[in-house]
Amino acid sequence: MSPPKKPRACIPCQKRKVRCDASQVGTPCSRCTHKACEEACVPSARTRRRIEKTPRRQRGSMLDVFITKFEAWAQGKPASRFSEEPTASGEPAAPGESIVPEESTTPSHLSISSDEDETSIREDSEQLASNNTIPSLSEDLAYGCLTPRRFVVEYYKEFNPCTMVADSLDHPRRRGLVHTEDPLTTFRSLQQRELSGLDSLDRSYLLQRRVHDISLEGPWLRLVHFFLRDISIHIPIIDSQRFMSDFKRGTCPSMLLYAVLINALPSVPDEHIQGMGYTSRLAAQTEFFTRAKILYDFGCEKNELNLLQSCILLGSYPHSLDSDKGSRYWFNNAVRLALQMGLHKSATEREIDSTTYTVCRRIWWFLKHRDVFSVIVGLESTQKLIEEDADTSAITVGNYCDDASYNTPFYIPNLIERLYFIELCKLSRIGSTFLHLFRPAHSLPTVEEAMQFHKAMEDWRSSLPLELRPDLTNDLDSTSMSCIVVLHITSFQVEVMFYRTIRTRKVVSGTDIDRVLDKAVMEATSLFRKAVTLNITKHIPPFLNEFLAQLAAVQIETIQTSSITHGSNGSARAVSLHADLYVFLAHFEEFEKRWPSATKYSRLFRKCLKV
Repeated sequence: MSPPKKPRACIPCQKRKVRCDASQVGTPCSRCTHKACEEACVPSARTRRRIEKTPRRQRGSMLDVFITKFEAWAQGKPASRFSEEPTASGEPAAPGESIVPEESTTPSHLSISSDEDETSIREDSEQLASNNTIPSLSEDLAYGCLTPRRFVVEYYKEFNPCTMVADSLDHPRRRGLVHTEDPLTTFRSLQQRELSGLDSLDRSYLLQRRVHDISLEGPWLRLVHFFLRDISIHIPIIDSQRFMSDFKRGTCPSMLLYAVLINALPSVPDEHIQGMGYTSRLAAQTEFFTRAKILYDFGCEKNELNLLQSCILLGSYPHSLDSDKGSRYWFNNAVRLALQMGLHKSATEREIDSTTYTVCRRIWWFLKHRDVFSVIVGLESTQKLIEEDADTSAITVGNYCDDASYNTPFYIPNLIERLYFIELCKLSRIGSTFLHLFRPAHSLPTVEEAMQFHKAMEDWRSSLPLELRPDLTNDLDSTSMSCIVVLHITSFQVEVMFYRTIRTRKVVSGTDIDRVLDKAVMEATSLFRKAVTLNITKHIPPFLNEFLAQLAAVQIETIQTSSITHGSNGSARAVSLHADLYVFLAHFEEFEKRWPSATKYSRLFRKCLKV
């Protein structure tokens, strides 16, 4: 006796996946009658689903696919990224064909609402895909990008329940949730990857805002070159070789690319900006910032490391491009991501590949020294990264370089540029000691502690490599000279603020503290004047303007008090400092043409000088 046949549901109930009583009461069923859709209530046709087994050769792991492609490449055969991946029908995809399921299999919340929207999105996708083509495996090998990056998404301490359970079961302890990038992406284009997971309205809005309207040549390429040559030495948070190879292949993350372009815009000539179709630097910066913010708000960047690098670049200088999401917002977000990913712990090294760990160490130490100097310069009121909580080892010359597996070098920093960042990180530790001595919970520093700080600065300066000596010559290129200028002005300004704080809080009084303070001010001003003479101030990072403005403010204080406390000698000193202020004013007036954030300082000192 054959089993009873399963009752058939009507088409509307079958689509809604609800119980249907059409087999008992006939059509229309009770649900269709209740929803007033009797005309659509038609019994569904019974179809027999045929399950096809996947051939054994297609059930291999990702490693099998990789080995097959590598062997094809080694034999000189063309190997497409999608040539061996199975499609939804079980057959290998054709070269260039996406292995993402067709629109008919997409869930309802990702479906296109109308034919016009679908046509518009398809046209824009095809236009972007023509620019962002996926290279073959041989191109990946040429750039050395086959090694997937591994990084910790969420760091686990010993108090974490997952860690506790692993310890109780004698499992090897994992230091956190580890993410491994898949070099064999399942998306046909960059746009398809970043728009995945969004509904049709969000996708249409992003396409209307032209967030993926990016060119891979012309002025855009020159902007990337300017960043890697002039800016990345001060913000060494990017693997320049991987970034450049991704950019040339059209697979560079959009948010990260816009953050790079924003920082590079002030360094390029006006004709480059006009070649991109913008009337001014500010207009281009505003447009790029708006696109980066939209990509962030819609969650298009799902890679935590790329998101961290983007936030650092967007918060690397004071700006007013957005009142709600200014530089402090992005920097604080970068600090949050860095702590979440465990960049402050050396234990994550065993979970990360060597190249990515080198980049993560540079990211951590950049955040660390920027955090310290932001408080010293007055941009922040307190430190966010506590020294006692971190044990990430310091950066050395030997492990500063990017992975040597890349065959094509892209802007590998020279020795001076590496030493510059290493010594800047050492200086931030001394600056952290300075801040610790004046914390509210800490009593005023004693004379012995003040002398220890003075000795620490002298030891640091005496141990500087010969390549970083402050005597600038024409034998060095402008980028290397700018590194030396930034390093020494920062060190002198740390001393200036320490001795000024000592004098203001009357920890130590007398002419000795005034003499040391005046000497630090004169050294910093003399070095700045020399940089102006050599015309290398255009290569300094915008963050140094905060130190220069602070130095000018100290000079104004000295002018106001010199004539009172030192008589005729003080008046002569005030005249000299007054002349220095005009040099600072001229610098800020020139700098505000490229960095609008310098406008407030040019107005301030113009008012003080009554110009």
